[in-house]
Amino acid sequence: MSTKVSRKTTEYIDIGMINSGMTLAITKGNPDKEKYKPGGKHIKDHKLSKTTIGGLNLKRRNRTMKITGYLLIVSLAVFMMGGASFADQWSEDVVKQLDAITALEQGKQEMPASMEGVPVVNGEEVHKIWKSHKAAIIDTRNKTQYDTERIEGAHHLSSDDLIKDPALANSLDKEKEYIVYCNGVKCPRSPRAAIMLKSLGFKKVYWYREGMPDWKSKGYPTE
Repeated sequence: MSTKVSRKTTEYIDIGMINSGMTLAITKGNPDKEKYKPGGKHIKDHKLSKTTIGGLNLKRRNRTMKITGYLLIVSLAVFMMGGASFADQWSEDVVKQLDAITALEQGKQEMPASMEGVPVVNGEEVHKIWKSHKAAIIDTRNKTQYDTERIEGAHHLSSDDLIKDPALANSLDKEKEYIVYCNGVKCPRSPRAAIMLKSLGFKKVYWYREGMPDWKSKGYPTE
């Protein structure tokens, strides 16, 4: 994976080649055409001129440009702190359930057909509830997807944000009914949201498993 550096000439930071000395190799040109050596060896550099990346001035060298392990160590520390924070926010049982959803996502499998304590509702049922306004519909996708198109009248609560900050659910009334949805049967966001909301004390959470693709295929209103 390569990240483009903003500059007149095209330069890349290759973050996939980390050798045992904890350095990153920086190359100029199209990384797809570079010849990588096996075993995490350095990549030959093509006289990269001086530029600035992340506040560091990098000067030209004849061979490999290296950023010391400092940045990698800092990044690792931040990641570990974030992981610790996440573990503190949720019970062991909730983390286990969320891990199971992540495993399905990574395997590109469908989400479970059902979840304990969370009734699954189909498109017709959601549409009926939507018309009666008996429950609030929660879009758990990211903000860009929500802003692009959503079920008409749906509220937004990203499960990606909720997992990091459970306090985001404080604005919701725990006595009301909620339907969570995302991008279909392989989307992990709505089952994650359902798991987390249940653990936070929301008693009436329903899961629209088929989500946005099903809603649109039935011609139901979006905005």
